[in-house]
Amino acid sequence: MPEVPEDENPFYDVPEPILIGYAYYKLEGLSWLLDNPSTTSIISSTFEVFGKLNLNVIPVDHDGNEDLADEMIPDEQEDLLERRIDFVVKIDNALDLPQDFCRDVYCQYSFFLDNAKYKTSKIKGKNQNPTFNYSNHHTVNCVTSLLLEHLKNDCLTVELYGYPDMKKGAISASGATKKKAANKTDKSMNSTMEDSQNTTNPALNNSASYTFNVVD
Repeated sequence: MPEVPEDENPFYDVPEPILIGYAYYKLEGLSWLLDNPSTTSIISSTFEVFGKLNLNVIPVDHDGNEDLADEMIPDEQEDLLERRIDFVVKIDNALDLPQDFCRDVYCQYSFFLDNAKYKTSKIKGKNQNPTFNYSNHHTVNCVTSLLLEHLKNDCLTVELYGYPDMKKGAISASGATKKKAANKTDKSMNSTMEDSQNTTNPALNNSASYTFNVVD
């Protein structure tokens, strides 16, 4: 029997990306206009560790320069209120992803009160250690008290997606969740965040799932 091309096969289902897991980056450093390069665990929906993600949020000036003038650094976190802040989200690479769900991997995140989804490029092919080299400059025109509380206490949540290894028939892996599956609540996720975070600054101890508003 001749092989039917996928685009002509009415029974062919286009593969959907699988949610590998979540990486949580503590944002408290941004409330002091300090960066905090981190290697965070990727936590699946079943609370298993599915690899690591290297990322950072770097405060910059209006032109994107990382070397901030001394007068820009706040003495107290509340000094940021009603100020403009700029920062760059950098997502460098992932490590030790599940071998059956590491094809065409990409990352995605959003911010508080912002429905926009910011995505890295897909890393084509099968790769358990994909390099994204993602960088995006964000601007907050006016820091509100609500935003400042998020920066003090919460995390930037990065979702990692990949496609299953169809040749092996790996349609379900423990902890992997289809993109259409309902997201876990913040309460259930918060119980794993302390273990998922490995930051270079031990003073940043708060963790929770969160997104916040950005005006480009």
